[in-house]
Amino acid sequence: MSIAPTEWLLASRKVADEADPAVMRAAGHCALDWFGVAIAGALIPLSPLAPTLGFVVPPAGFGVFVAVATVLYLGLVQLAKGLVNSPGAAGKTTDPAGDTGKTA
Repeated sequence: MSIAPTEWLLASRKVADEADPAVMRAAGHCALDWFGVAIAGALIPLSPLAPTLGFVVPPAGFGVFVAVATVLYLGLVQLAKGLVNSPGAAGKTTDPAGDTGKTA
């Protein structure tokens, strides 16, 4: 027996809704850490320390590419989420046997 993708998403949302506030605060700190690392990684090649570490300043087009690729990726993720969470997706499964995980 397998769980349909929509049932898994609903279960994960329920877990997120019932999460302990302390855990949610920890997740916020984790996000701040991630943004700090990303900003440091973007600024190190521009710093005076860059040649010592072997970094070179990336071309301006690289920043444009990263911005465009990020927007396209996030757009595709939103499109996929819309398809998975659409009302018509309920009960569909990718299980070759056709088992939706529902009991009679």
